[in-house]
Amino acid sequence: MALALIPLGLGARLSLERQGFISESRSAHATVVDVVQKDGRNPDRGPVMYPMLQWSDPDGLVHVSQSNVGGFPAPLAVGDDVAVLYVQSRPDDVRIDSVVSLWLEPAIYLVTSLVTLMLGLWLWRRTPRKKRT
Repeated sequence: MALALIPLGLGARLSLERQGFISESRSAHATVVDVVQKDGRNPDRGPVMYPMLQWSDPDGLVHVSQSNVGGFPAPLAVGDDVAVLYVQSRPDDVRIDSVVSLWLEPAIYLVTSLVTLMLGLWLWRRTPRKKRT
């Protein structure tokens, strides 16, 4: 059951990080202007395609940033419009404003840890105990 605490801690840390990002971020509308190919973590799976997003801040400055969401094939096509969140002091840290983009990773860690904890508790309760005399 102690192993379940590792993904629980990771999920909690990621959730707090995302909440902090959302609380200090601004929203904007972006357009996909390009799709770049990068090698994935696993060379056997092939490349990962990341959309390049172009968006303007309230001061009228145009920014181009790589999306935080990639895949094969690319999750967005050139010309697609998407809502994004960014922190004004770090305009390169732009994230697609969607539940999946923001919360999927922490949710996977939290659900994994909760399932592991529940399974551990269930097994612990089913384990026969020696009676004390």
